Amino acid sequence: MAARRTGNYSLLILILIVVIIDVGFTFFGSSLASCSSSTFSSKSRTITSEDMQVEVADDGTLSVSDACTYQFKGSWELVGVTLDPPDGGAYEVDGVRVIDEDGTKAKLKEVAFETSWRRSGGPGDGYYAIDAANDAVYIFTDSVDCTKTVVLDYTYTNAVAVYADVSELYWNYIGADWDIGHKDVDVTVSLPVPAGQTVAGGDNVQAWGHGELDGQVRFNEDGTVSFISPQVAAGQTCEMRIIYPAAWSPDVAKSQRSGTEMRETIVAEEQAWADEADHERWVARFKVIGATALALILIALAFILWHRYGREYKPNFDGKYWRDVPDKDLHPAVVARLWRWDKEDANDLTASLMHLSARGVVTLEQVEKRTTGVFGHEKVETDYKLVRHPERAVDLDVMDEKTLETVFDGIGDGEDAITMDEMNAAAEKYPDHFVNCMDSWQKTLTTQTDLHAFFESRGESLKSLFRVVAVVYAVLAWILFFTGFLDIYSTLISTCAAPIIFVVGLQMPRRSREAIEVYARSKGLKKWLEDFTLLDEGVPDDLQVWGEYLVYAYIFGIADKVAEAMKVAVPEVADDVYYGGYGGFWLWYYAPFVGGFGHGMAASFGHCIDRSFTMSRTATS
Repeated sequence: MAARRTGNYSLLILILIVVIIDVGFTFFGSSLASCSSSTFSSKSRTITSEDMQVEVADDGTLSVSDACTYQFKGSWELVGVTLDPPDGGAYEVDGVRVIDEDGTKAKLKEVAFETSWRRSGGPGDGYYAIDAANDAVYIFTDSVDCTKTVVLDYTYTNAVAVYADVSELYWNYIGADWDIGHKDVDVTVSLPVPAGQTVAGGDNVQAWGHGELDGQVRFNEDGTVSFISPQVAAGQTCEMRIIYPAAWSPDVAKSQRSGTEMRETIVAEEQAWADEADHERWVARFKVIGATALALILIALAFILWHRYGREYKPNFDGKYWRDVPDKDLHPAVVARLWRWDKEDANDLTASLMHLSARGVVTLEQVEKRTTGVFGHEKVETDYKLVRHPERAVDLDVMDEKTLETVFDGIGDGEDAITMDEMNAAAEKYPDHFVNCMDSWQKTLTTQTDLHAFFESRGESLKSLFRVVAVVYAVLAWILFFTGFLDIYSTLISTCAAPIIFVVGLQMPRRSREAIEVYARSKGLKKWLEDFTLLDEGVPDDLQVWGEYLVYAYIFGIADKVAEAMKVAVPEVADDVYYGGYGGFWLWYYAPFVGGFGHGMAASFGHCIDRSFTMSRTATS
């Protein structure tokens, strides 16, 4: 029966755990954003790098050597590539090569394509086929948990448009129909530079890239132009646009020529797109910064409110041990509710009966029950009986009176004695009545606990508010993500902040100043009951004192341990209680026919009440 909150360190530990989980979740989420979903399946393939060499001829033909390095997980037999020829142009596949991890090279043979291969099947390892209807190349290479580089050589015709002032290469080199992403994409373009001339980047040659915002366009010393993208997601396109002197394309077909001057139009168009891309980058950064700032503000606000309204008060009692009952004016069952943060427990009724037993108002007696067996043999069984003594019932508080009423007048039908067997029988025969009796007792205990206002209502209100804010905050972030307003990083920042706010909210309820004093003394009493045999000090030898101690030991869940320690530390008290017959009080802790010292009727009777209550609940549901 541990308390729900153990101090301010618990909040820090909880927050640390949540932060560790959040960091792991953020790492996983960012990985999820950068990987195809197939990466997490038992069979997958990814493109870990792509090196594309493109040579532009003076007739507008592109000669391409595209080397894609694949990481295969599981068994694969086919790699598919879709070609994207320019409008008015055509393609021709010049060959396919495969390079294994150890550097072994193999040139694949071309075979005629069969339409059934679109669904399954194929010619086997070492071949490729062209699906002309879909502009696709089927590459058949057996791959099992390995890395391979597939080199596809092909040619595009009529890829360059020539205007009055410039030649234009506008090419979508990674199409939208790829179902897996590309990493480390490096495309190098060689232009048809006439003899005696050179490429002057930004002057006679200008280049732009479209697609990945993190992509780069670079002019190299050898006159080539590189388009570099660290990562291209599945379904995302990458385009290049290069303009260079019209005179460098003398052999371009007439259909690809126009007398219109286009340099200024193209530059203005690209500038507008560049400005738009810069704006998108700024918006993306702003969203991440904004999401981070909002998350930090909400977390800071949560901690400020917790520090002001949720942090436990510091008790006046700060000692390690308390050697008395927590509060003489509080009933043990009320203290039990405070100990468990107002959580109901059927064992509180047992503690209340033990409290009455310690005062002699109720006694516990061992009785024998004789029954006849199947073959007529007499059988003697041990049972235990609670006996009420009305003449001793003086100066009782509300909970004591309610306990007597519940057990003897309610469940016991007005009798002054009831056995465990009779209590079980009542629960089974009259489940509705049993449940009503128990519920009424718990409601009375709740009322008595509420009279002391142990738990501040403002904390409960803030707890509910924080829970709503955390859930709405996380859900709203994902809604904005799926609608395209937030990127994955901003969403994960918000998602990671939400559980921290939620956990802080759980810690908002706190005990009142009065309650924290009682709770601190309860912890001190529990610690003393656990350690009293180890301390160099006198131990009380008064029966009634130990009677109350043992009631709280039962509430704290250490009754067995304390009873065992008493047998060693104060054996005369145990002897006096048991052999002196003080109302059978020691039977709560020491019942010879139940299991010996420390295994008495407290546990058995508590189990009886709990089982009877559960049985009654089941019968009435």
